[in-house]
Amino acid sequence: MRHAADEAERRRRRARRCRARGRPARGLGPIPIAAFLIAAIALATGLSAAVAQAEFEVLGTVDATIDGEPGTWYALGYDAGDGEEDATVHYQLLFGSMFSLQIQAHVEPRYQLEGTLALQGSSFAGVPSDCPCTLSEPEASYWSTSAMLEDVYMVDRDAPDAEVILDAFEPIGDDAYRAEGSFRVVVHRYASVMGPPDLDDTLVLEGTFSVDRVPYLDVDLGYE
Repeated sequence: MRHAADEAERRRRRARRCRARGRPARGLGPIPIAAFLIAAIALATGLSAAVAQAEFEVLGTVDATIDGEPGTWYALGYDAGDGEEDATVHYQLLFGSMFSLQIQAHVEPRYQLEGTLALQGSSFAGVPSDCPCTLSEPEASYWSTSAMLEDVYMVDRDAPDAEVILDAFEPIGDDAYRAEGSFRVVVHRYASVMGPPDLDDTLVLEGTFSVDRVPYLDVDLGYE
């Protein structure tokens, strides 16, 4: 019981630090694509400001094709300056059952917005333990340029064509997991992220991901 109380207090302190740094509450279970994109943009913005001098650790890779063109992307861990690990990949668990996995992967093992892939999948059944399993509300974004809010490829909000499958999600200690899986998503170009998609400008993103350490991310619900 003492360990559980200490762990809960540690998470509350970390949530308060997140609020002090202006970070958003993210991963509240299955969320719309717009909210997913805002979370990814917020993460990218925080990275650009916080880790200009950071040393990155590769936590995993995404091996995929974009319209048949192969490539490798990197999920990264880093120290944002508070002595604790931050990462571009994480999972969250809300109310014991609302699970969310988010992966943001970069074209090089460093921060760079252009070419970044972001994936998400969710579940109402808690942390997955019987994989392979198909995640609900699959979502994806691809930044084709260095602009955060323009020329972003996303899943069609009205008619999503996406699948994210977890082949393995295994605990490795310290609230972290190892994750492996695959995905196939069709994304459309949004000239503005708040505008309609160009249904004639599409990309097919298809591949696999393997992450050695997926850390837990605290969720700030706005109260102590």
